[in-house]
Amino acid sequence: MLAVAREQLAKYDCESLDWPPKPVEENLPSRPGELLTPLLWSATLLAIFRGQLNGSGWADAGAMDAEALFRHGEWWRPFTALFLHADAGHALSNALSGLFIFAGVLTTFGRGRGWLLLALAAILGNLSVAAINFPGPYHSLGASTAIFAGVGLLAGRAIRIAARSDHPHRWRAMFVPLAAGLTVLGLYGAGGLQIDVGAHATGFTAGLALGFLAPPPPPAHPAPVDARLSSNR
Repeated sequence: MLAVAREQLAKYDCESLDWPPKPVEENLPSRPGELLTPLLWSATLLAIFRGQLNGSGWADAGAMDAEALFRHGEWWRPFTALFLHADAGHALSNALSGLFIFAGVLTTFGRGRGWLLLALAAILGNLSVAAINFPGPYHSLGASTAIFAGVGLLAGRAIRIAARSDHPHRWRAMFVPLAAGLTVLGLYGAGGLQIDVGAHATGFTAGLALGFLAPPPPPAHPAPVDARLSSNR
């Protein structure tokens, strides 16, 4: 029995060599101040909600409506619905959540490309859930589709980084960010009153796909030696 135990321990040691895999590091450019545009987005979101309270009729004209989109060609609804909310609780929650998640997305992908990917993933999420429910009635509004699209973008990017590793067990490392993203989706996007689980799931899925497929940002290049020397004088 002792010999068998030693043999199994030796096999375990061999299989555990170089585990966990070393992370694949990216030479990301320095992007200071990435909290600025998410702050502007949150302020815009709250300002629009205040406008809704004044009886502007924006919710009727801009909320997600599958019939209005597909039968009447009101193509703006998948986008405008992301800025409208049914109550103050959802507006404040989404403004705060989006502030941090979008900051992470912009730091990872870059400001311009980060916002573009967020918009694409959120609009695709709204389009997908509306198409799934059509021709039945479907109405929704809120920025949470974009927030879960951001979670999907971060998870997809992390999976792509793990996939680039040459470690033989990289598939295990790829599972970790996927499981983390699904956990966030399950904890915060699949329960409670007036929660649009379908929009959360489609936003996350679209973000996951785009985050995985998006090419990496340009690498950060160190300053030339001469420039660094002159700056230290």
